[in-house]
Amino acid sequence: MDSCKNPLVPASTDGSSEIRSGPEIWIGPNVASVDYIKMFTDKELWPETFNIISTFQFYSYHLMDGCGQYCGDNSLDNFRRVEAFRWLTQNGKGISFEAGSLKHAEHGCDASVSRLARDAVRAIQNVQANGGTVTAISQDWPFYSGELCGYTIDKSAKLVGDYVNIIHGSYSGVEVGLIDGYPGHSFKDIVNIVNSLEENNIKIPFLHLDFDRRGIQRPGPDPESRFGFNPDEDFPKMRDYLRNKGIVFGIVIWADGSGSSEEFISDSIISVRIVQNAVGNNIDRLIFQSWAHAPVTSAKLYPDNLPETKPGTLTWLTNTEGRKFR
Repeated sequence: MDSCKNPLVPASTDGSSEIRSGPEIWIGPNVASVDYIKMFTDKELWPETFNIISTFQFYSYHLMDGCGQYCGDNSLDNFRRVEAFRWLTQNGKGISFEAGSLKHAEHGCDASVSRLARDAVRAIQNVQANGGTVTAISQDWPFYSGELCGYTIDKSAKLVGDYVNIIHGSYSGVEVGLIDGYPGHSFKDIVNIVNSLEENNIKIPFLHLDFDRRGIQRPGPDPESRFGFNPDEDFPKMRDYLRNKGIVFGIVIWADGSGSSEEFISDSIISVRIVQNAVGNNIDRLIFQSWAHAPVTSAKLYPDNLPETKPGTLTWLTNTEGRKFR
């Protein structure tokens, strides 16, 4: 499988390329968002956003059969029907998906790794069989799950390595990176995680920080965080440390469970401002993504994705706020 394209030279919708400054931009719609499929049938509703992104991120459920009601209409069959994967790849966009690797007790802890890796390989095969190329997989908080399983960082690192090796046994060109949480994991924790991976000969290409803007205001366990956490100090330290290791540092822009698209967007913009205040435009990657649960039903619906001209949609957020970092 081909390796990833240069993320800072994305192809435009007309097949040309233009050099961009600032971070690489990814977009990841919510699991059951009602106009998800429309992104591939009504392409004229998000041309500017399409041009600014380098990668489109799915959830692993979308790329395998059997998601059912959880995904709404956003099934593998429907993505096949509208040739979503082929269109993204033909227009120079990376295809990523978020997936579990090491998951906690109800998923079997270490027993989950080989099963979830096989699922990931099957998802890659499904995309490839329909004209697309998967360029990256984002592992969903494996070290946090390891803690819930009672594992040391070293044991979790070995299991993450097992997951990566299974995937690379079939698809060596797919980047397999990490999502980790802040402030659940501090800068020191991130350093310990990366060191443990290195000690086990595991090289991660990227780390996406899933940060909780409300959580940073709560007291932490260490003396330096007793009054809350300071992203203005921590984000630049994480960025510089990871860059020195050759690891891309990304931050996920998201919002809590939302009752409307507008609520999701307004909450996300506050997160954008925190990131801007901490690092300016000196960051490698921004991931505009949703997994928000709607009240009462808990369905993962919001925000709407289209059109990009309407404030309150994910494409509007990605285009409008993403360009502020350029």
